Amino acid sequence: VSEAVRAALAALPEPAAPESKLYAAVEAHLRSLLELGAYTSAAFRQFGQLPAEVRSRHTLHRQRYAEQWRELLSELQAAGDIDSNLDLGRARMFLFGGMNWSMEWFDADKSPVEEYAAEVCRMFLHGARPLDS
Repeated sequence: VSEAVRAALAALPEPAAPESKLYAAVEAHLRSLLELGAYTSAAFRQFGQLPAEVRSRHTLHRQRYAEQWRELLSELQAAGDIDSNLDLGRARMFLFGGMNWSMEWFDADKSPVEEYAAEVCRMFLHGARPLDS
């Protein structure tokens, strides 16, 4: 997942707007979860049950991934795209929770991943209100 997000961000033309980075990161995260399937799902679900040594190695990767998102959310905050008082750690966990839970219910036959990614970003940036209000 982290490699997919890193690659998606690197593929954006420079300079990329923070909002464009968010869309790219969310779509890459979701594609990895929803299209790579079983391994990714198992890695998320079984993390707490890994032996301590293995878990500590994975914890470092998770921390690096979280830092990547913290930087992205900081850019959004600096650009005024999200509230300056928003706790970025909670905002990241809100995004992760919504994206990661989609492994349980998302059906690519009903809508493509990119549509869901756009909806996640819209709800994160604008809430569930109609865009014209």
